[in-house]
Amino acid sequence: MKGLSIEDQMTIEILRFPLAILVIYIHVDLITTNQFTYITAGSMPVLWGGDFLISKIIAQISVPTFFLFSGLLLFRNGVIVSGEWKMKWKKRISSLLLPYFTWNIIYLFLVAISQFCLPSRIGHSKTIASYDMWDFLLSFISMDYVDNGFGVRPFLIGPIDLPLWFLRDLMVLVMLAPIIQFLLFRLKGLYVLVIVGIWLLGIYKHILFIGTIGLCFFSLGAYLGIKGVGFRSIMRYGKIFIFIFLTCVIARLCINERSCELLEKTTTLFGVFACIAVACHIVNKFNPRVSNIYPKSSFFVYAAHYYLSIFAIRLAISMSPKVELILFFDYLFIPIFLGILLVQAYRLCPVLLRKILAGGR
Repeated sequence: MKGLSIEDQMTIEILRFPLAILVIYIHVDLITTNQFTYITAGSMPVLWGGDFLISKIIAQISVPTFFLFSGLLLFRNGVIVSGEWKMKWKKRISSLLLPYFTWNIIYLFLVAISQFCLPSRIGHSKTIASYDMWDFLLSFISMDYVDNGFGVRPFLIGPIDLPLWFLRDLMVLVMLAPIIQFLLFRLKGLYVLVIVGIWLLGIYKHILFIGTIGLCFFSLGAYLGIKGVGFRSIMRYGKIFIFIFLTCVIARLCINERSCELLEKTTTLFGVFACIAVACHIVNKFNPRVSNIYPKSSFFVYAAHYYLSIFAIRLAISMSPKVELILFFDYLFIPIFLGILLVQAYRLCPVLLRKILAGGR
């Protein structure tokens, strides 16, 4: 089969915006922040449990799913011959590199303004005003290099627009795609099993500076594209994937914050498959019609939300009475509100600006 089926295209389209909203939920997480110490499992069990379920479990499938989509879309027509790679990479300049630099430049200005107006709110070791040229360059790669000095170590965190670590790692993966294709052609499913195993077991957390999570799910998507099966293989075992995912979710809720890395990653892996399986079922059974503005604006929402979400959740929680249900409403409502707000901002952007900021998506 050459190209993606209509069902697979629709599945990607209906998932893009909800996944972007889930990314916002990752960044409004109230459990890990040390600003609201009164929010604990004992004092506010509903809020704490809801936050843990959404931000720590369900939302964690969002970025891996985007990686899988990216691998599948790159290899949507199967094996890429040597003469096509130059064209593929050239297209990624406008769809990946241009929005990556544009958003990080925007965020440099936003952080500089924030540090001037609210100096205690932005937690970096240096202010933008004190940056030298080297710091400006490193802020486009990893803020770890800016805060802790440059070194030959992996990209531990994202650039100044932190969620764009996904785009940074994706650009590296696209450059490595010919090697990934070669390994898939030679080793087939064995390569995928090895990469998934390396990530699941934590044997290597980073390969060539980037996280193995991106390599794992990008390779899974590439495998589905090269084999020409799309999401059909996921649909075939959809009920099993959903059952395993729900079992892992229950297990994680039972152990609460006690860390079990293998369980966390297993939950994410089967959560991605379950999410795709459910979306495929919805497409096949209901054939939903989604306004184009939501999938088209999903990357804009993803790239623009970070500091807005942090500011909004902290402001809302600080101003709200310490009543659990009110705080839980704040937590649930703010990501949806910001998503809708950013969609409207995207709608108001001129067409050329949309192409720059969203990479022509």
